[in-house]
Amino acid sequence: MTETFFIYVLQTVTALLFAAFGFVLKSIFTRLDEDGRRINRLEVGAAKNNSENVTLFHRLDAIEKKLDRLLENWRTKPR
Repeated sequence: MTETFFIYVLQTVTALLFAAFGFVLKSIFTRLDEDGRRINRLEVGAAKNNSENVTLFHRLDAIEKKLDRLLENWRTKPR
């Protein structure tokens, strides 16, 4: 009787430890997936910002060139 009780207790403890280990692994993998998705969103946002910055700098360069031409025309215009 004592030996069978000990075997049942050992099986129960083993099953509980196995279930707890599985739960911990599942929560770790879930957290890693969520972090991966968050990192992907941040990378997409950073790439979008970088693209917008490049476009903005091109526009500002074009405006600067136009202003330089206007100033040159204004300086060389006879008065």
